Amino acid sequence: MINKSNYKGKTLCKSYKTAILFYNKKQIKTFYPNKNFRIVGEINNKTGIQCGTVNNLNGKPLPVYKEKTHNKLTESVAGYTAVDDHIYLAVVKNVLMKRIVIISISIAIIALLHAYFLIF
Repeated sequence: MINKSNYKGKTLCKSYKTAILFYNKKQIKTFYPNKNFRIVGEINNKTGIQCGTVNNLNGKPLPVYKEKTHNKLTESVAGYTAVDDHIYLAVVKNVLMKRIVIISISIAIIALLHAYFLIF
């Protein structure tokens, strides 16, 4: 991975006890409006198919997974970290808790609306 001074995202890779810095999706859209960059794999993926390793900024090896092999229900691409000019690894983050909270709030709102309309 390449150390860039303008990374805006940061996530913790708990299994390897290291931080991963990355460009968020908005930054990548600004840098590459024509999408002329390459994604060669994913890091911080819990469920994908491993295809190699890459050294993080501290020199620790991190597993690299095939692109688009993360579980889309529980994980999502948060951004991209540079490995070379115009070549990136997608940084995957766990979004299960966020999705559970959204579903719970939605169910609560529907239940409240249902109760409100039963009363009136």
